[in-house]
Amino acid sequence: MRFLLMCALGVTLSSCTLLFDPDRVIYEEEQRDAGTGDASMRDSGMPRDAGDVDAHRVDGGLPSCGEIGEACCAAPSPACAPGANCTFEGCQPCGAPGEACCDDGAACQVAGCVPASQRCPTVTPLVDVAVPGGGSYGIDAHEVTRTQYDEWLATSPTPSGALVGEGCGGNTDLTPSASCLAAGFDCTGAGCGARPQTCVDWCDAFAYCAAAGKQLCGRYTGGEIPISSFADASSSPWYNACSSGGMFLFPTGDSGGDAADNCQFTDLGGSADAASLTGCQSSVPGYEGVLALTGNVREWVNGCDGNDAAARCLAMGGAYLDNDFFEGQCNFTNTLPRTSTTASTGFRCCELAP
Repeated sequence: MRFLLMCALGVTLSSCTLLFDPDRVIYEEEQRDAGTGDASMRDSGMPRDAGDVDAHRVDGGLPSCGEIGEACCAAPSPACAPGANCTFEGCQPCGAPGEACCDDGAACQVAGCVPASQRCPTVTPLVDVAVPGGGSYGIDAHEVTRTQYDEWLATSPTPSGALVGEGCGGNTDLTPSASCLAAGFDCTGAGCGARPQTCVDWCDAFAYCAAAGKQLCGRYTGGEIPISSFADASSSPWYNACSSGGMFLFPTGDSGGDAADNCQFTDLGGSADAASLTGCQSSVPGYEGVLALTGNVREWVNGCDGNDAAARCLAMGGAYLDNDFFEGQCNFTNTLPRTSTTASTGFRCCELAP
């Protein structure tokens, strides 16, 4: 699985001495200067100018644990566990000398913890899926959850720039529809954070995926897929992952009964936790690990019949409210109005070519 760093906190190297215990900065500099004969800085008892300090680099120049000053998101090798912070040496438990203790994985500062609006929201891990004919791409292991979406909203995102999809110029509110959530078709209240985020429209899903550094699944090359090409594994990454390269009607095979037993659809009372449907996945090498592409909730896909707000867009995979197997087939082409919100439609993201 691959992971993406969701956001940057905008903390510059010039402020690193405020974020980290100075003794650890000195230690890092000593390690770097060992054997160089430059003892004056090491013996001075003071850290070097922050602009001269860089993090350890691994894997082609990426920092070992996020950028200095950031919360410890899932990052290049290694990622810090909750309650640890990214330092010049790698992961360091919060509460070390000179630091406040942030027990939820937020970046530690001398005076306190980075506010929620500046923290990195958690994101769904990506799974590498094979492309027919060679290569691979990334697709979320499961639908975006309510907790993940709420954490993103806590950063106060603005629907502008790259976060605005085709036909979404009038979409100024990224919050889920309150009336949709209040209808009570799915889980409501406390304890629903692991369920798929529903009651968002196509534009909201597009914005979230863009903010996460991913894309709403469309074509392998990025952008919208023509609706007429959706059920073609060589053109459609969502359909390819669902059908195991075009081999099956469902992720689990061709049996509608097996899919209904494992994938949370056909007249069920609500959705299941997004990461819980481990039986609803392909057993074919190269396609394992992607859960519930059929069933649980439908998923917005980047393919619409027009470029305005009135267009209808793909909402694929069937849902817990459907009343037969047919609607859950990977190749069943379903569309909904771009601006519609339902309690049985969510989304996941892909990592595709720009």
